[in-house]
Amino acid sequence: MPLRVGPLLAEPESMNALDLRSLEQDSDSGVFARPAAQSSEVRRKFVNNWGRLAATFGMPRELGRVHAELFLTEEGRDARSIATALEVDVDTVRAHLSALMDFGVVRAERTAGEDRYHTARDPWDFFLEIMRQRHRREFMPLLQLVRDTAALARQLPHHDTATRRQVELFTKFVEDLSRLIEVFARMGSKPMALALKTFAKMTPRI
Repeated sequence: MPLRVGPLLAEPESMNALDLRSLEQDSDSGVFARPAAQSSEVRRKFVNNWGRLAATFGMPRELGRVHAELFLTEEGRDARSIATALEVDVDTVRAHLSALMDFGVVRAERTAGEDRYHTARDPWDFFLEIMRQRHRREFMPLLQLVRDTAALARQLPHHDTATRRQVELFTKFVEDLSRLIEVFARMGSKPMALALKTFAKMTPRI
């Protein structure tokens, strides 16, 4: 994806969705934190963790945080409210929304003179769409380069069979991986979840 915008909020590098300290008893009042404060804290950590997850897939962290805000709001959001919630300038949010729409995981609806943005309610739906898009845009050009190299390897002298054999072995691996990605990308969210459950039952526990 095109944009590389760093996070604006400092956050410890923890993948915990909920810091239990946020539920500790307030030393002054002697009561637990208010539900509204707990909800805000959970939401903040969820959004930031989504940003970290996006970064592990090579996407801008801030883009992930924008997507997370949409995921948490069923009725959709406008760019300005997202920018306010994330403490990011609205132009940056609009740029990330544009990238997400380009990947087919966010859609815009014109309501009362402004665009409101929505994303799928099931994470598998946008995960599979991102897989389809990245396979088409990034993996397929790489696959063609691998095929071109294999074609050159077949022209090597017969005494250099080791190089030719290993190049062809790797080419077959990349071809098979491409087909596997295509199979996963064509599956809907429910078949994918069912397949994973089936594989999990077949796999011995470590």
